[in-house]
Amino acid sequence: MSISRPSNSVRYAVVAAALAAVIALVASPSDPVMRDAFVHPAWFVALVLAARYGARGLVAVPAVAVGLAGAALLAERAPLAVLDRVANPEDLFALAAIAVIAWIGGMHEARKAALETRLRDETERAAKATGDLRELAEAALALRERGDRMTASLTYLADIAGELDSGDPVRAGRAALELALARTGARAGAVQVLDGTVLKTLASSGTWGEHQLAPPVLYRDRVAAAAVQRGTTVAAHEVAEARVEDSDLAAPIHDEHGAVRGTLALRGLPHPTLASTVRVELAAIARWAARSVVPAATPAATPVTKHRTGSARASL
Repeated sequence: MSISRPSNSVRYAVVAAALAAVIALVASPSDPVMRDAFVHPAWFVALVLAARYGARGLVAVPAVAVGLAGAALLAERAPLAVLDRVANPEDLFALAAIAVIAWIGGMHEARKAALETRLRDETERAAKATGDLRELAEAALALRERGDRMTASLTYLADIAGELDSGDPVRAGRAALELALARTGARAGAVQVLDGTVLKTLASSGTWGEHQLAPPVLYRDRVAAAAVQRGTTVAAHEVAEARVEDSDLAAPIHDEHGAVRGTLALRGLPHPTLASTVRVELAAIARWAARSVVPAATPAATPVTKHRTGSARASL
């Protein structure tokens, strides 16, 4: 317990005075001041407090003197005899020894305070290091999971690339649709190819509408029709007469001669995701899938050209 606070100093001074009085009365009931003694034993109380608390323990020196004076009063002796006692060379030597011990105790107290401060700083640093280590461990786990996902993504993309380059329209359509759903987060989608002037569903995935799980084979989608007519990626809000059951986003599928031969349509896309990045990715997937989804054709055999796109939309 520290005696740096005034309340503690007063309490320890009172205790030191009481102990000094008791020691004096026990050692010499008739002469508590003990004029004939070499060194009064009550100074031992001040010595202990000085050793324990350093300079702050010197408060016990006047307290011991007061305690001896009180003991002298109890023994019906002159209390001022304590001054004669303190004037003795032996008592002066005892007081000097108490001062030296208080100085040494003060150095120990200062060292103790420095060590406590250092311990507190090191504890805080260790706690911070523990938190940093935990964050590093979490980051390492996240990086490991990301690496695993990257490995799986590379395997997944390799499988998708194999399907897209398979030359089978159905397999390529399913692969393109799977990749588009994974990249955009859409709820459902369909790959449609032109059969004459009508869009025919080649592959579909997900829940297409409230009353049907998949789009019909021949589907009148105004957003897809707009993508066929315009030859570019179209969103539902860009089509004036778009219906609830139409696609949210559709990209045209061109053949090698630039004619539109089908569409890659998605449903269940939130409006914020209809940004340019999603549109670009959907168009890229549609171009990639075109090599297998659209059969090779010469320009003369191209079923849909610019002047026939309007008729295709009219039939839809």
